[in-house]
Amino acid sequence: MKMSEVKPEQIPALFGESARPSTIVTDKSTLLNEGGNFDGGSAMKGDTWDFPTFDEMLIRKQVTRPQGNNYSFFVLAECTRNNKKQLKWFNLGSLARQDANRDAIMQEWYDLGNVYARAEKLSGRKISITAEKSCEMPHFENGVRVEGVTDTRNIAIVPFS
Repeated sequence: MKMSEVKPEQIPALFGESARPSTIVTDKSTLLNEGGNFDGGSAMKGDTWDFPTFDEMLIRKQVTRPQGNNYSFFVLAECTRNNKKQLKWFNLGSLARQDANRDAIMQEWYDLGNVYARAEKLSGRKISITAEKSCEMPHFENGVRVEGVTDTRNIAIVPFS
């Protein structure tokens, strides 16, 4: 997929844009020190994601909470879900998710260490999501983690190689 062929009107809105405006990342080297976790924009079992090459990637940076200091990073890619192909934002932080015990869910992606390396690894790849893993995840109420409470969730596993 070539981002140079995408017209501005084809780019979907990023969830939460009105309360948490995003900006385009023009200097991808700034991703070397980033890695916040946020679930929105995660892959789902059955998806196929077609990522542009690294130099063509359109990456957006968005504060995770209003007036917060942590950021989520999203790359625009072509996603086929339920036989419908469309442009969607893929959350790069979803590759480094941890379960309730702080164990990495996708160890190889987590071990890459930063958003830059994860974006670079996705570069130019077409990935089919065929597996998921049952995980104990932290439980949140009104955006606050409830200590000692977890939820069992199936997490889509993004193939590494």
